[in-house]
Amino acid sequence: MVRSEQGCTPLVSNNPGGGLLHWGYTDMGRYAGTGVPQGQVVGATDREGGSPTDRPIQPKDILATVSCLLGIDHNTTTYQDAAGCSHTLLPSDDVIPEWIGSWCA
Repeated sequence: MVRSEQGCTPLVSNNPGGGLLHWGYTDMGRYAGTGVPQGQVVGATDREGGSPTDRPIQPKDILATVSCLLGIDHNTTTYQDAAGCSHTLLPSDDVIPEWIGSWCA
């Protein structure tokens, strides 16, 4: 799995040293293995790549999907924090259906 930190603006900054600025609402990833279908593009951005326009995906959705594909039930698997409080692995069940095929039915 490869995932970028965030999207970059298409323009070079006017600040000393130049460089590209970042857009925190977009990024990209490449995923393979665990049954993820090949050759898919999920979601879209505006023309400049700054804002999602179709099928926005949150990081928690990716974690839920990867957990599901690895056979981990993130809704029932728990862990204890340093204070001894129990938490579910991920408080979300928003798996990405385009990735799961027949795996996480």
